[in-house]
Amino acid sequence: MGWNDELLIAADPDQTYQRHLQHSIEVLDDPAAPRQGAAWRPVVVSYCGNGNLGADLRAAETIRHVRHLVPGCRPRMTVLGRAIPFAQFDNTEQLAIDSYLPTFVKDRLVNADAVIVAEGSLFTSTFSDDLAMFFVAALAQRRRNGKPAIAFGIETDAMSARLLTFVQEHSGGCSIFCRNRDSVASMQAHGLPAMLGADPAWAYGAPGADSRALREARQTYGSDGAYVVICPVNPFWWPVRLDRQKLEVFSATGRYRDTQFNGAYFHCFDDSQRQRYEHYVQQYAAYIDWCRQRLNKVPVLLAMDGVDSVICADINARVAIQTKVVPARASTPESIAALLGGADFVVSNRFHAAILALLGRVPCIAVSMDGRLEALYRDMGLDDLLLRTDSIALCAELQELSTRLLEKGAAVRQTILLGHALQLRRLGEMGRALVQAVQASASHVHTLDAGLPWARYLPPLSPAMQALLAETSAEYCG
Repeated sequence: MGWNDELLIAADPDQTYQRHLQHSIEVLDDPAAPRQGAAWRPVVVSYCGNGNLGADLRAAETIRHVRHLVPGCRPRMTVLGRAIPFAQFDNTEQLAIDSYLPTFVKDRLVNADAVIVAEGSLFTSTFSDDLAMFFVAALAQRRRNGKPAIAFGIETDAMSARLLTFVQEHSGGCSIFCRNRDSVASMQAHGLPAMLGADPAWAYGAPGADSRALREARQTYGSDGAYVVICPVNPFWWPVRLDRQKLEVFSATGRYRDTQFNGAYFHCFDDSQRQRYEHYVQQYAAYIDWCRQRLNKVPVLLAMDGVDSVICADINARVAIQTKVVPARASTPESIAALLGGADFVVSNRFHAAILALLGRVPCIAVSMDGRLEALYRDMGLDDLLLRTDSIALCAELQELSTRLLEKGAAVRQTILLGHALQLRRLGEMGRALVQAVQASASHVHTLDAGLPWARYLPPLSPAMQALLAETSAEYCG
């Protein structure tokens, strides 16, 4: 009987899944496999390819960064479905995650020269304990085989007792680079050394202020060039969990189709959560009507993940005048960056939609469902642009912040500029620390020298970012 079949009939699926992951961690490399002298071949493990533009962006920028830090390396990447076409993926071998996750760790990561986990929400139970454990197991297997095991610009947040125990047992000895101070403190409180870094997306080359892409975005989406982007999520149906009873009912009747995530995994979405969701959707719809009527700006809904198309449609069904919905999975990364960069301001539940807006110096109101946006905005000095998804008066709060942004946009943009410079410095320092980690456990690998100024460890930057570093050298880049 295969592992996947055993899981589906197990009396305790959670325990069975963890046992399978433990077995996958214990697999040893083939000592006869020829590696010496060959190009260094790390595997970038992420959520890439499942219709989430932010996950694809992180993976693409991680690959670009690693290629800069380890010249001549040949990274491979995991793909859950179809990757959005970033240029970085063109010459990168793709490893399809088309099997049971412990089986993939056991069979596909053996003999890899390193694992670099590029999943932002790594140490958290917000979305899926099983997926988080998969990423941890990928790190642990490489560490057990004496290879670099690197978590690159990740987040930690509330963890279930089950996940926390697994993390503490299997993350020791890995190089963990967190993308904010809150995550560093959390990991250290759990007894795991961690270093401060940044999200790799901060080096992405967003369109310049006078670019043709931004002019076209304003002409396409705006009325006299004026539009706002709203990027919502359903925050009330997470996490996803394995549920055999729902799978049986779904297979027989089709029920639970709207909450099936993948295979036997289903979103948690009971009547109480549906009521909160309905209130949340109504608040967004009222806000969109207000933007059109009071601000005279065209509202545009952005679905950064394929699943976000559902909430975008639900919001659109409740507004006075339906508005345009832009699905990221049917667009190019450049066009989404231009859409966000051309807006007067953005409202986002999505972490990487917020980053893309901020890269374009566009003020962004963050509506947070967990600690990710909260930690980022504290780091950026943007705390006063932060709201919560569970706010009863979300529409009124959005109206107040939107009015304030239109009055004080110049000051907010200066704060964004300085915050971006800070993130770039952390990204450079994280790159240097990655070089040191590779040199410590793979001394034969050719890397950049470990004693260079921090800016040398950044991937190639756009002219606008180079100018930013020069402009802000006194504050953050000395």
